[in-house]
Amino acid sequence: MSLQEEIIGNSIKELMQEYDENECSYLTENDVICKLYSILTRNCNPKEFRIHSELRPFYESVENQLVITEEKGGKIGWYKQQTAKSGFRVDLSLINPKTKFFEALEKAKKDQHARSGELKYWRMLSYPVEAFHAIIEVKIKVYRNKTIDKDIEKLVMIRDKNKDCQLYLIILDRKSNPDILKIYKKKAENHNIKYYTFPNVDC
Repeated sequence: MSLQEEIIGNSIKELMQEYDENECSYLTENDVICKLYSILTRNCNPKEFRIHSELRPFYESVENQLVITEEKGGKIGWYKQQTAKSGFRVDLSLINPKTKFFEALEKAKKDQHARSGELKYWRMLSYPVEAFHAIIEVKIKVYRNKTIDKDIEKLVMIRDKNKDCQLYLIILDRKSNPDILKIYKKKAENHNIKYYTFPNVDC
């Protein structure tokens, strides 16, 4: 196990303990994401990794970027980005600050129509897929949630472009059906996605 995997794993376990002990503190996915963001920021060396939320991976070049989108008919794939806001965003990610930063900066300038060559405002929503060292997706509702399968599919597409990216899926749902959690666990493990649930389940 690498140091990065150890840090992420311990951070997720700390989050799950908090979730277990504070029933009313985590009512939305953003609650969970914000908490995990703070734990990871505390545990990671900022010179090695930066923690970000809601980043959009893109592939190819700044001028001809492809993003993960769902086309009409439900087909998910890497397609040419139509607007600056289109494309799948990941809940949390670990980025190496020295990797592909210039391309992320140029992409932000393009999205902001920065004719002066400088950003209009300091916000970068997209990053080259090669820069992602780890991606974490969070869900707090299982019942009738049709997005979990799609999230797994999108994570696999990111792995196809970046073999070194570690993928994580966290499901925290006190009311979930253990049998359904086992199904998602098996799907995640089949794609080498590290899987954490509350309550914990064994296949």
